[in-house]
Amino acid sequence: LTLTDGRLRHSATELMSYGRCERRHWLKYIAGLREPTLDRQGGGNGNGSATVRGQIVHDVLEHLGDEDIDNLLETAIGRWDTDAPTPDGPAGGAYRRRLRTDIDAVAGNPAYRALAETPGAQRELTFMQLAGDGVVLEGAIDLAARPAEGLVLLDVKTHRGAGDMSEVVARYQLQRDAYVAAV
Repeated sequence: LTLTDGRLRHSATELMSYGRCERRHWLKYIAGLREPTLDRQGGGNGNGSATVRGQIVHDVLEHLGDEDIDNLLETAIGRWDTDAPTPDGPAGGAYRRRLRTDIDAVAGNPAYRALAETPGAQRELTFMQLAGDGVVLEGAIDLAARPAEGLVLLDVKTHRGAGDMSEVVARYQLQRDAYVAAV
């Protein structure tokens, strides 16, 4: 028997990891080793890491319209940031206001709303692409719709940068290309 090293199913996030650092990719995705926890700001102190913040925002947006946004937010925080400060303290209140600002910025954006309200629009549209040689690429597109002018795929990013965003956009080019190829 000939066995292939590593997994045959991949995500766009994994491919971006490979593009950033092949060694870290190998350690995580091939060897299955977890990186040691780094002592940096994130979760539990009311700031939330960028990854945790993104997961919470995506979680709420995925279920938007199902129930009260504050309940969705608390559920998402419980799911993604178990070390979050309690809602009744000053740090917890500030943390939730920052998250709510991110959620409102996306949900209140006219272009996002128009796309989300398109008949047949789907949130968290999962896909699987058979890429050949037994390799499978899988993922989930945050929002997909077919307005009159064609097919639109939207992926929400919670980057908090200022100024020229072209570098941030370039970082996600592989993900965009994978989503478009799969669709």
